[in-house]
Amino acid sequence: MKAARSSPIASVPPPKRWDREADVVVVGTGGGGLAATARVAEGGSSVITIDKSPEDWVGGGTKQALVFITFGGTRYQNAARFALPTFPFDPDALVQYMLPHYNYSVDSRLLRELAVKGAECVDWMGDCGVLWSLDPLSGPTGHIWEGADEGGFIARGMKPITDHMYSFSLRQGAQFSFRTELQALVQDGKRVIGVKCRTDKGTLYLRARRGVVLAAGGFANNREMLKKYIPQAYAGAACSYAMPSDTGEAIRMGIGLGADIAGLGSSVSFDGGVDWLHEQRGSFYQYLYNGSTQLARQPWLGVDISGKRYPFLDAYPGGFSANVWQKMDSQAIVLMSQPGGRGYVIFDHDYEAHILRFKQVGCRKPITPDMPNLDRMPTWVAPHDWREGARLAIEKGVIKRANSIEELGELLNFEPGVLSASVRRWNETCEAGVDSELHFPPEWLIPVLKPPFYGIRIGANLFATKCGLRVNTKMQVLNTKQQVIPGLYAAFHTAGGAVGENASSLGGILHSAGLSWTSGYIAGCALTQSIANSEPSGIQSENEESLPARE
Repeated sequence: MKAARSSPIASVPPPKRWDREADVVVVGTGGGGLAATARVAEGGSSVITIDKSPEDWVGGGTKQALVFITFGGTRYQNAARFALPTFPFDPDALVQYMLPHYNYSVDSRLLRELAVKGAECVDWMGDCGVLWSLDPLSGPTGHIWEGADEGGFIARGMKPITDHMYSFSLRQGAQFSFRTELQALVQDGKRVIGVKCRTDKGTLYLRARRGVVLAAGGFANNREMLKKYIPQAYAGAACSYAMPSDTGEAIRMGIGLGADIAGLGSSVSFDGGVDWLHEQRGSFYQYLYNGSTQLARQPWLGVDISGKRYPFLDAYPGGFSANVWQKMDSQAIVLMSQPGGRGYVIFDHDYEAHILRFKQVGCRKPITPDMPNLDRMPTWVAPHDWREGARLAIEKGVIKRANSIEELGELLNFEPGVLSASVRRWNETCEAGVDSELHFPPEWLIPVLKPPFYGIRIGANLFATKCGLRVNTKMQVLNTKQQVIPGLYAAFHTAGGAVGENASSLGGILHSAGLSWTSGYIAGCALTQSIANSEPSGIQSENEESLPARE
């Protein structure tokens, strides 16, 4: 009988012979894995970093992001005299400011460490050669590679940084092994001493003399784990923006060793998740910048299955808002809270012209061929014109097209007359020029008049699970008795608990990319300090032969 995709994965005993060995083995090449690798290698220790994806995908989910969010303390923010809740930066004040946002369910010691080390990590990466600047789009909380959002194009804005930190790690002597899939953790007694992997050439055993860092992401694309650990995301997310490799095996391996779980029910999403899976026209994974998603994220007429309108939260009303990220995430909660966890956006034949009137920015800004830096996003990732992706979704039948509103309602499974009545009320509002119900600005009041008519069934767009292995302030994995599992570390989002329990769409003080970078940095610092202090992180069993590395 095939094991469930949410079942624990047991550890394996040491092999008779190791294939290669290093002081540290890191699993994953996203921000967390790259930070841990760079920090350990920079400190003079040997490190082997593996990833099941090819080298082209180095950077993982972090590469898809734009900014490294901190709420104060970096030298760039100090120069701008910015910090929350007040300047100068006070991590204790920030913890007290943030705890209510987490419903007091987050470990305050971990939160403080993330606040302090997040700023420290940004500065360290600057010392490593990252060309940081404060993001003019999202304001002084966001650090970006200088010029990465030129022309409003922000997709893969973190790519120059992941590329740089990968190159930096190589220069420091780190070894990388791609197309190398983690199969099990190797345990000797209670201690994790290495990993068992699968490659094109067969099984590979890597010994970690000091520790293993799990930085393999979360489980956003493992629907079975979502149903078990984050049921609201399972029901309310129509698709996932997280990398296809986000399938949770590393978390299951930690659980197989007796690790505790933190962050139950916690995830973060954007809006505009198109329901390709429900329509049986595609996979649960859908890239955030494909044309169908960008079309669905605009403030068209939005209704639930009863025909009632629901709010649209504009992330950038009149410029930067301190709550920009919260509003982007909260729109996902709006969709999750609709009956059946889905909303419906309705528009007409002239959508290509009308979409420009919304003036959405950031990741809601439609991709067009005239944008600079498009080479960051190859066309095999997403087309360089949002209209191509939208037309494909129409051809596939994921976006419904009909010559009448009644027919469109039938295709979207509305009760007879419900959608027609909603569109009629909407058109009357547009004609009046004043939206007394949801207060849309006049430029958003675009009537649905010209056939063919279009409709999209949408939910949340899940891009990170915040549930994972429980860790302490050194990113050491803890068991259910809250004791350290020797030799095992985890970076977010393999780790969980950074935003507390049952937190839907709350990015937190480091949001997601910053959380990955910072946690990997913390783990790398802890291991570097441990090695410098000659603290044992790996124990050789009495009958284990000490062997040189084998290529």
